[in-house]
Amino acid sequence: MTDSRAYIVILNWNGWKDTLECLESVFKQDYPNYFVIVLDNDSSDGSFEHIANWMDGRGADAVQSIPVLGHLSYPGIKKPVSGLKCQSIDELPLNSADYFSMALVKTGGNLGFAGGNNVGLNWIRKHEKNANTWVWLLNNDTVIEPDALSQMVRHLQEKQKNGKYTCGSLVKFYQEPHIIQALGGATFNSYTGVGSQTLGRFLDDKATIDHESVASQMDYITGCSWLLPLAFIREVGLMEDRYFLYYEEMDWVLRSRQHGYQLTYAPQSVVYHKEGSSIGSKTMNRAPSQLSEFYMARNKIYFIRKFYPLRLPLIFGVIFLQAMNRIRQKQFNNAAILLKVLFGKRHFK
Repeated sequence: MTDSRAYIVILNWNGWKDTLECLESVFKQDYPNYFVIVLDNDSSDGSFEHIANWMDGRGADAVQSIPVLGHLSYPGIKKPVSGLKCQSIDELPLNSADYFSMALVKTGGNLGFAGGNNVGLNWIRKHEKNANTWVWLLNNDTVIEPDALSQMVRHLQEKQKNGKYTCGSLVKFYQEPHIIQALGGATFNSYTGVGSQTLGRFLDDKATIDHESVASQMDYITGCSWLLPLAFIREVGLMEDRYFLYYEEMDWVLRSRQHGYQLTYAPQSVVYHKEGSSIGSKTMNRAPSQLSEFYMARNKIYFIRKFYPLRLPLIFGVIFLQAMNRIRQKQFNNAAILLKVLFGKRHFK
């Protein structure tokens, strides 16, 4: 395995405690050559200051009590962390990765998942000279096994002998670490605009799995752990930031197919994900928040109009049926959000 540099891009929004736990595990990994870019999306909970204090070794430790997966993030790494704190991406020096381990950068606003990550991706695209560089999009509400990145790099290098690929991980539930949350990603139904439950969801991690068969079914990679060659970003471009939340992964994949990219995942790359902790996505124990419901419905319309415009009437029908189902479930505020989207509401506030 070559030791080409990997940029690890982590987006934070009002989630500094999760981010610090994630970072503690990231800095214990076995991949030898990486640079972490933490992007703060205009948090209102003091995230930038908390993460800056953590870098300096000031303030509370990342893990004050042993959580479910405390062995991956505790005891804390040695501080201070060699890094930069930037009020904007323009302050990040071109050769930062040659001298530092990490950069903490303000994005300049709450730009959503795509827009926030794009701040870092665009900087990497412009300034990294080595064409063999990797870019790892990693959610802040994850913790990783020490070999998660090295296993992905190894797997992707092997796959690239026969084509162009991007790579996901085997994702497990943070609170149920023996239960699979996703085998790489999920499938997508373009007639309903609905993604399936992630592949392998709720399987025990001891289950017998044909990983090649599962990978062949993937329509998109879950964005909580996604490894990309730098060439992907230069050929395909950045994520579509009009979505703000949801559907940006599927949009990126469809655009990448025009450049010959395929999907895979590394079964030995294990990432634990808290799933939707910052935005209230639906989980096995929680209904979707109004914010999550709104962006899922609005972006379904955006996405289908862009890629499958003749199927748009079906999508309006699907959203209407979802609204009726929310009424049946007595989730009246969520039902109202869905109906407002049908009648043209395009902004959450």
